[in-house]
Amino acid sequence: MSHPELVDEIPVGLIEDDLLEDDLCNRMLNSLCRVYKHHKVPVLKQELEEKDAVIAELGRQLAAAHESGGGPGAVSTSSQYQVELAQVQRESDQALQDCAELQQSNADLEEYKKTIEQQLDGTDKKLVENMYTIQKLNRDKERRDQEIFDLEEAARIVKDMVQPPHPGFVDSRS
Repeated sequence: MSHPELVDEIPVGLIEDDLLEDDLCNRMLNSLCRVYKHHKVPVLKQELEEKDAVIAELGRQLAAAHESGGGPGAVSTSSQYQVELAQVQRESDQALQDCAELQQSNADLEEYKKTIEQQLDGTDKKLVENMYTIQKLNRDKERRDQEIFDLEEAARIVKDMVQPPHPGFVDSRS
């Protein structure tokens, strides 16, 4: 049973945080690319190499059967090799097509990664700009607070000059 504030084990606050969301997407994308490169590409290359070796071997066997002229059984063996060769060629073609699709998916992921990185850079720049604005506003506020404090102090002094304190009044400011 999942916690009500979690969505598929990810805290809602993390999902709704724009800056963290970009970072999570970027890390996820990098992870997917690493998994893809680590698992899929070597497997497909190995399959292609194995199928190419089978095709080459069947081709050699077919050529040897043609050269020897074979006997009565050579025709059936030759046609059997041709069927096997055609099957292996189809599998090889399919593996090549799968490899091309995976390469296209990888290219799409790389493009998406670039887009996310650009958005992250833009977000970082905006964050720096906003932090600078906050610092500037804080300095302005502190300056204005000091001005108000100074004006209030000056007003008290003027008030004390114009209207002396009541008898028995003790000034606690001194």
